[in-house]
Amino acid sequence: MKVTITNLRKQYEEVIAVDDLNVIVKDGELVSILGPSGCGKSTLLYMLAGIVDPTAGQISFNEEIINSVPIEKRNIGLVFQNYSLYPHLTVLENLIFPLRMKGMKKGQAIEEAKIISKTLRIEELLKRKPKELSGGQQQRVAIGRALIKKPGLLLMDEPFSNLDAALRVEMREEIRNLQKDFNITTLFVTHDQEEALSISDKILLMHKGKAIQYSTGEELYHNPNSVYGARFIGSPKINIFEKSEFIRFFNNLEDISEDGDIKNFGIRPEDIEIYTKKEYEELIPAYISNILSLGRDTHITLVFKGIEIRAIITGESNYNVGQDVYLKFKKIHRFKD
Repeated sequence: MKVTITNLRKQYEEVIAVDDLNVIVKDGELVSILGPSGCGKSTLLYMLAGIVDPTAGQISFNEEIINSVPIEKRNIGLVFQNYSLYPHLTVLENLIFPLRMKGMKKGQAIEEAKIISKTLRIEELLKRKPKELSGGQQQRVAIGRALIKKPGLLLMDEPFSNLDAALRVEMREEIRNLQKDFNITTLFVTHDQEEALSISDKILLMHKGKAIQYSTGEELYHNPNSVYGARFIGSPKINIFEKSEFIRFFNNLEDISEDGDIKNFGIRPEDIEIYTKKEYEELIPAYISNILSLGRDTHITLVFKGIEIRAIITGESNYNVGQDVYLKFKKIHRFKD
């Protein structure tokens, strides 16, 4: 299913939850809607589902405007944060419930449930009640109940937020594989950048109801179009410098002086090379003020003319706090905001 969002807006009195959004999701894509709490990502999902009515704009599924189409006729599957399983029903009864509501005969619905339960590796749980399941098992049942209807669009709202870290990684790998197997268009709401980067064809980064950037995760990371986007993606966070501050790093200002409309500059920590000797003239002198070893990576805080710079290197550090070093910036990001 292709999803087209045109000038979409949702306003609650003085609060604009979604602000003139324009997005196209291609058939079969998995798009993560990424952003902090209150950015409008869940409101957007609920408008797509038909739970919330837009204030203005249009939503189209396969070129058909569906603004006034009721939720039960939108051909969507929904997976929420709290799973929303019926506690008094068994796993099997939870799975077949949406099919029975559509009028499917019980025998046929049970056969469909057996097929989906095998795909999700929950076939041995069909006789259990939700309270007898682990968090991961409950999540699989919720996903199965959404997929059993064979929807054209799958909508997922922070589906893994109640799971522990290891299970989150396992479940996001599973949902990506399922999404590919079913070739189902999926919109996945999350506040977790790593989650979004790991599973998405594209990411819609939102802030205060607006689309900040809509692109692949790779593009969002390597070529952010704003300071906000650059800061949101990446760990440790990107170094951001105002122009007046940034020019202090350089003796030759030719490159910087050409950026007349640029207000801020960014250097990702992994794009900083550290030298112990001034091997060539362009290197920037600094000293090390802090070293933090995190196993695989080492985070290093450097200081140049009172300006702190964060760098990251892979493996153990052979440097010492207080040591004088020299820096090279491999890639500089320029921002007009």
